[in-house]
Amino acid sequence: MRKYGMLGLVIAVALTAVAQKKPKPMPMPPATSHGLPLSNYACSYNQSMSGANGVDYWSVMVFAEYGPKHKRYWTKSLGTFPGGESVATHNSESAATGAPNGMVLDKTDYGDAGRKCAEWEEAVQQGGRSSSK
Repeated sequence: MRKYGMLGLVIAVALTAVAQKKPKPMPMPPATSHGLPLSNYACSYNQSMSGANGVDYWSVMVFAEYGPKHKRYWTKSLGTFPGGESVATHNSESAATGAPNGMVLDKTDYGDAGRKCAEWEEAVQQGGRSSSK
């Protein structure tokens, strides 16, 4: 019985250490770069791969622009995250054939990638950075 008690104690200590581990801080843009103040910031998504279950994976890049000409001096990656299912639709159909007859609209669900981007943008705003957005 002592052997299992000691094993339980070791597992409890290990889980406590993992639970107390702080998450890696997100990269934050500097308030100024090249002598210019931060003027804009945003995320961009690049599809990195499509999963077998119809879920796309997105690489999230964050960037900051500086000065009145919005020069992009700072860019970092937040990582790759799964998104939701994307749906392509069109705005009308042909009465004669039923074929799409107009602009095709893509509804993209960025899922975890979109949530990570929103979390980053909120962190930048909380840091007192102003934006022209």
